[in-house]
Amino acid sequence: MKRLTLEQARQYMTSGAEAVGTEWVSVYDSIGRVLSEDITAAMSQPPFPRSAMDGYALRWEDVQGASRENPAVLRVAGRLCAGDEGMPLGKEGVAIRIMTGAVIPPDANCVIRQEDTDYGEEWVKIFAEGRPQMNCCPAGEDFAQGEKLASAGMLVDAYLASAAASAGMAALPVRRRVKVALISSGEELCLPGEPLSPGKIYDSNRVYLTARCRHFGCDVVLSKTVGDDKEAIAGNLKEALAAADYVITTGGVSVGQKDLMPGIIKNYPGAEPGFHGILVKPGMPTLFARICGRPVLSLSGNPYSAAAIFELLGVPLLHALQGRRDAGPFMHTAVLAEAFPKKRPCLRIVRGYYDGEKVLVAAGQKNGQMKAGIGTNCLVLLPAGTAPIPAGETVKVYQI
Repeated sequence: MKRLTLEQARQYMTSGAEAVGTEWVSVYDSIGRVLSEDITAAMSQPPFPRSAMDGYALRWEDVQGASRENPAVLRVAGRLCAGDEGMPLGKEGVAIRIMTGAVIPPDANCVIRQEDTDYGEEWVKIFAEGRPQMNCCPAGEDFAQGEKLASAGMLVDAYLASAAASAGMAALPVRRRVKVALISSGEELCLPGEPLSPGKIYDSNRVYLTARCRHFGCDVVLSKTVGDDKEAIAGNLKEALAAADYVITTGGVSVGQKDLMPGIIKNYPGAEPGFHGILVKPGMPTLFARICGRPVLSLSGNPYSAAAIFELLGVPLLHALQGRRDAGPFMHTAVLAEAFPKKRPCLRIVRGYYDGEKVLVAAGQKNGQMKAGIGTNCLVLLPAGTAPIPAGETVKVYQI
């Protein structure tokens, strides 16, 4: 089977993804979720003209030519605070003491800030000219009734939730949390905390993948470590497919005697052809299939390989299942701080630290090295080639 490029693999995985269902959640609980439909304002915000500051509401015509030397003197007809129902000025030559956020009288067209007055209670001296609508916030200044506030597929952040609340929405329609199942395979694996027998290592892949899935707002509904046994792996896969929207496995994807995952998935009932192999290092033996419509991403057992491919392929698929319109990955360019001397028979993914301008490649890049990732904040994509990449070259960067 011909290996795909990283971009081809990503396109294949995300193009066939169907977003999970919808639920309504409180605006307080909506942060980090994905809108499942457009939301429209049922009212304007603000719903009435309001004062932008503490001062006096009046007709600007009544204070034309006003100055420190020649103040305008107006009768104070009352006081309006935020939350009050409001009142008209009535006669000419009248002002109303007004506080920030209060309803502007319907026959007022200007607010003079209190610092430009003598703070009078019954009569007030105005020391500055006004102009039409000065310090007045019109109704609908933020948004108007019927205006679209946000589109389906947007990630709900604090601004979006706050705007929805301003429109009177107590709940938002969002995609439910994607249910993820994780399976690590390999006879060498022990659970953290267990005694470590000779020849064994601890299973760190499920820890990394659990942390990242939770970071993206998923529910990890199943998490198992299993040995190199066809029946055991198939049994865990069956359980995972019944419980989850998205199954991720690590280990057993290459071509060795103990690499059982390709055969298990190929012969699993309801399995649809996918791909096995991508032109990238690490992660070349990556396997992807759909079983009864559910995506199954099988990653290398090497910790860094599993982590890198999850970020570049697994996360975009996760976003597609969440219905995000910006499914990623979110790439930009950066300048390489130091030369990268090694040959690259195919696209190479390395860890790095990006400071906003330059990217420094981390010292440890072997597949089993996870300590080398501590303190890094990005993955750097280095194109295939035999010549070293010099410092100052522009490279693609994916920030994590």
